Amino acid sequence: MRNVGSKVWILIMIAGTAGLASQCGGSDESSVAGAGGSAGRGGSGGSATTGTATGGSLTGTTTATGGSTATGGSTTADGSAGTTATGGTTGTDSGAQTCTGTGDCAPPTPYCDTQAHLCVACLGDPNCTNSGANTHCDTATHTCVRCLDNSHCGGTTPYCSPDHTCVQCLAAGNCGDAGLTCDTINFRCVRSCASSGDCPAGTGTPYCDTARGVCVQCLGDTNCANTGNPYCLMPGGRCVECLSNTNCGGGNPYCQTDLHRCVECLTNTNCPQGETCRADFSCNG
Repeated sequence: MRNVGSKVWILIMIAGTAGLASQCGGSDESSVAGAGGSAGRGGSGGSATTGTATGGSLTGTTTATGGSTATGGSTTADGSAGTTATGGTTGTDSGAQTCTGTGDCAPPTPYCDTQAHLCVACLGDPNCTNSGANTHCDTATHTCVRCLDNSHCGGTTPYCSPDHTCVQCLAAGNCGDAGLTCDTINFRCVRSCASSGDCPAGTGTPYCDTARGVCVQCLGDTNCANTGNPYCLMPGGRCVECLSNTNCGGGNPYCQTDLHRCVECLTNTNCPQGETCRADFSCNG
């Protein structure tokens, strides 16, 4: 009887020890994975990306300027980095004059684009009647231009170039002479060449731009010395009045870098108080 009691006592002790072990000794795998961090919020103006997940939480988002706020990306339950956040819309150019109607605008951008709420130079061709040869409105940029297609050109410049000017050619086939090719920087028919010896002096393009294989007016400023336009505009190889404001002075101190000529004004701020800069880049005083 005593032996039976001892065995029962031993069994009870073993069972108790096993139960204690199951409560106290569990492996690390029983621990709960850290919850993912909260989704970040992207900065305005561009896409925001979630930062590095550290210790189960998400840290850091980037901030952009302008535009609407973007919603941040998601995180995973184990604390790893989540998905990329969707970017916000791009902000408005702070230099443009905003408007709700044409009465809010003044030259050289006297019309209100009521969809974009920005003052522009034109909304249609009738707005370009005082812009010299630029009688057509490019509604993509709201600027007055010379042409929108070939039907607006003629004579010796029958083609409308990508920058909306009437030109002599757009491709070699427009030149009608096997010895000529189209200089697609200046859009003029010129002789093809391998050296300056291939470029006749009397044509106005006596130098060979060997990289492009076309005859040009100049390769450097020294070639423009007697042309009245002392600076060589590269890579086109054309003599112009100015390349920057430092080339201008007197009553026309600004270089209009589309035409490369010196002008009185580029914006209203270049004119005396109360005057505006007209489409021909002169002040209306």
